[in-house]
Amino acid sequence: MKIKSTAALLGGFVLLIVAVFVIVKFFDPTTKPITEGKGYANSANLSKQQAILYISKNVEKLEKDSAEGQLVFINKENKIKAYTISPVEFGGTVFQNHKLMVEQAKTLLLAKDEVVKTKFKTPEYRGLRASYIKNTNQFYAIYNSGLSEEVDYKMTIRYSTADDKFSSLLVPNFVSAAGETGDEVLLLTQDLISNEFQLKSVKLAADEKVKLISKLPIKNPANLDAISQILVDEENYYFVMTDYQMEDREDVWLYTINRKTHKMSTTILAKYRTVKETESSIPLTFNDSLHKWKDKLYYINGAGKVYSYDMKSREVDQPFTFNEFPVKDMTAAQLQYKGHEVYTIYKDKSDKMYLDSYDLLTGKRNIHHQIKGLEKYLEDGNIMTHLNIIG
Repeated sequence: MKIKSTAALLGGFVLLIVAVFVIVKFFDPTTKPITEGKGYANSANLSKQQAILYISKNVEKLEKDSAEGQLVFINKENKIKAYTISPVEFGGTVFQNHKLMVEQAKTLLLAKDEVVKTKFKTPEYRGLRASYIKNTNQFYAIYNSGLSEEVDYKMTIRYSTADDKFSSLLVPNFVSAAGETGDEVLLLTQDLISNEFQLKSVKLAADEKVKLISKLPIKNPANLDAISQILVDEENYYFVMTDYQMEDREDVWLYTINRKTHKMSTTILAKYRTVKETESSIPLTFNDSLHKWKDKLYYINGAGKVYSYDMKSREVDQPFTFNEFPVKDMTAAQLQYKGHEVYTIYKDKSDKMYLDSYDLLTGKRNIHHQIKGLEKYLEDGNIMTHLNIIG
């Protein structure tokens, strides 16, 4: 079954009769150190961990039931400890400069030794991307806030300030994908009436406005969905989109936009021509499905197939596939790149959980660790939405 992103599905409702609009104040500026998070978000504990898992539920359960999720730490001995959170669908954590950011519906927590929590008046349940801007030392998270009386569509960015508190800014467009460069967040926006895609940017500061980089001449935009983040190097912007045509036909494309000329080019990464292929084509994460290492881009689909694109020769290869993939339960699987390695956590055919790593250059599996006790946190509709390798 082909799944468009939750945000895109909500965007389609623009053409329907809307009964209720929500006017949102962005945040409650009262921010202070608290005891929440002190059990895990400190240097002594984080130095002992190798990974953090973010476990959530689908947005319907979060909105109706204020459902709980879990933050699960996997230490370097492969033992786990879980903490209850108020999660965001497709939420996650960011770990940079020995600081940990944790997304929750009404709060953002940022911690090293002192835990600082910013509480927002209005919850956000639909996460798009959580990341970090190196040049400005800012953590941020983007949310699909939906319809509004103020603008046709609203996305919200919560971002950290110099004192580790968080503030918010409005993006008055539907955002299909995001990334970062320099001191800005990059946004791939889509007009939900004309379906036109545009590449935009915004700085994370008070009163900043979204700026247009380029209108993108993408053909048949109504058929396309972004399935990666935006990556950037000195020459180009990159992102991956899927053209799902029918249950047994789908094409996956790499888009390249030159930063100076804004000229766009496309490269076919994969063609799927069976139902079995299309059912497992969606990547495990849209937030981290594309990766650059030296002169190659890597993209991994939900079946664990690794695709590489040589930026010099422009050749596409499919060098290897994860062992044990495709898995029977994609809601209990995630991945994250780290340098020339990629890590994946998944439930195998015998319902045991494993953490693996592979060398992108050789395809060799370097680690294969069973993670005992994790299965119980993935029951009752729980979804693993983010893997963060921190040590």
